[in-house]
Amino acid sequence: RIPAWLYMTGSMLLLATTVTGIGHFTLMQRRRDIDTDFWASVWMGRVGKSVFALARKLLGNRVIGTASTHRATELSLGMAAENLYESLPKETRHALGNLPDLVRRLQDDAQALRQRYDALQEALAAAGDGALSDDYSDLRDDRDAIHAKLGEAVAALETIRLNLLRLHAGSGSVEGLTTHIGLAAEVSVEVERMLAAQSEVSALLRFPRETAATPG
Repeated sequence: RIPAWLYMTGSMLLLATTVTGIGHFTLMQRRRDIDTDFWASVWMGRVGKSVFALARKLLGNRVIGTASTHRATELSLGMAAENLYESLPKETRHALGNLPDLVRRLQDDAQALRQRYDALQEALAAAGDGALSDDYSDLRDDRDAIHAKLGEAVAALETIRLNLLRLHAGSGSVEGLTTHIGLAAEVSVEVERMLAAQSEVSALLRFPRETAATPG
């Protein structure tokens, strides 16, 4: 039979260890987002790889038309966000509205911008040193604007993914994510406006311009 004093000593040591552990975790949580890091490691580990492998099987061999340069960025972020969304409770998914539609729209926006950016880059590269001339200033401005908007679209996807991770970890809220969803929707609208305003890019891509004949 265990002596009473030994039982009491062991219980006190266990309690002290538990309190110390909680205090240490709390201090670490103040310095960095421990719970988010934990869930990130889960989705980047075996569980995440298994989920992505299943998603690839469901998608089959469909080829997505997009430029090959870094095309995995928006696709991987979008797939991760959709998987996180689907694993949320039904009530939470309902509160987030049509988030999957927005994620897919941002993916399409980013891919369209990337295609346009690559096309402009190729046109400037084909022009050689002439790409630095005033004749190509509009082309360079369009390229830089598209590149900046592409960064915003990808950042919006990343923000949604991180906020979904925080929901799973219990450190985020539906209200906070809803705010970011509204901002991401605005980015998508801006992208669509930019792409519509780029209808004259095809004419710019016909550089060098033909020199008009001088009247004799």
